[in-house]
Amino acid sequence: MISDKTLFLLTKTYPFGHGEQYITSELTFLAKLFKKVIIYPNDYYSENMIHDKLLPINVKVLNFNQILPSFSKNKLRDYLYIIKHSYSEFFKTDDKENFFKNFKWNLLNFWTQYQISIYFSKYLKDNNYNSHNAVFYSYWFHKSAILMAILKDKKQINEFVSRAHSVDLYHQDWGIINEKIKVPPFKMLKLENVSKIICVSAHGANYLKNKYPQYAAKVMTQYLGVVNSSEQSSNMHDDVFRIMTCSGIDTNKRVHKLAEALVEIKYKVEWIHFGTGSLINQLQDVVNYLPENISVDIKGATPNADIHNYYKRNRIDLFVNLSIVEGLPVSIMEAMSYGIPILATEVYGTPEAVVDQKNGFLISVNFSISSLIDKINYCIENKSLLNEMRIYSRELFLEKYSAEKNYSQFANYLSSL
Repeated sequence: MISDKTLFLLTKTYPFGHGEQYITSELTFLAKLFKKVIIYPNDYYSENMIHDKLLPINVKVLNFNQILPSFSKNKLRDYLYIIKHSYSEFFKTDDKENFFKNFKWNLLNFWTQYQISIYFSKYLKDNNYNSHNAVFYSYWFHKSAILMAILKDKKQINEFVSRAHSVDLYHQDWGIINEKIKVPPFKMLKLENVSKIICVSAHGANYLKNKYPQYAAKVMTQYLGVVNSSEQSSNMHDDVFRIMTCSGIDTNKRVHKLAEALVEIKYKVEWIHFGTGSLINQLQDVVNYLPENISVDIKGATPNADIHNYYKRNRIDLFVNLSIVEGLPVSIMEAMSYGIPILATEVYGTPEAVVDQKNGFLISVNFSISSLIDKINYCIENKSLLNEMRIYSRELFLEKYSAEKNYSQFANYLSSL
């Protein structure tokens, strides 16, 4: 049954840019159950308002960020509100030292979201949106959740829900984004005001319940998903072993570690990488020294549909993810949907998708290059085992990560709020 409510979906930059492509699948299901969906890309400040996403007809995109003034004319009560909540956050947080060290950064984030809240609340009022005819959903438990928490605290909305993934959840790993920043902004304000925190992994939900038992009743698990394709990656073999990675190229994803391992691989390997990032030049430096038996194809930022087409038309022997922090990667789910074995770090929610020795292999997050070399060689030398893993990888995907099942359930949940 279609809800007569409007869904407000807060993203980082989606539908602009190349990130958050996995939202597209979920959005398809959300749009079917809501009268209207309004996307607000909370962290998008570019003047380029053109995107390449094909959105459902009932989806609209807003961007208040384009009209934010350089210097806001705030009233005394606005400054008092910010001071009040800054003190409150400091006294309630379980990480006072880092909150104090990062106070300027925390305050900047809160101040920005407070300014946005002025325009957001005006939009809601001018268009007669309230909690009776609208549902508010933050895709990340980060800046957009601060915005929602402010609106909730000021009683301009009654409730909101937020997903929680990885670095917006596992606070001790925040320094991976910026080594100088050791605590996420205003996490206690978010925890107090959010109605439900929807974790993308059971590990994440258990982590929050154990760390903040006073908010355990707010926490639930809802897996992300991938649209089921009837096609699978071919299991035909030639003398080339094909490895695929799909991620950003940055400190967390550690794609360069795979390049370092491939230097020592004596077999014929083709490595295909989708994605780009801040460490692309460093990665290229390592790739330039790879031996002749290793070929590399760095395809850069690529539309998600093109990645799926590549899976359908090419044989991939192994999908690799070497991240330090992951919630539960959609990229792994996508590979599983095509029946591809996975080699991934044993971190947080990843073991919920990669069952060691069943549909792939888990490796310590603090792995040595020699151990990674051993794993890759083992995979190359045991192709019959990998063919068996293909079957289980596909079966596990159908059981746990089908978009048709997971997003339908989640859309029904949101539409019932």
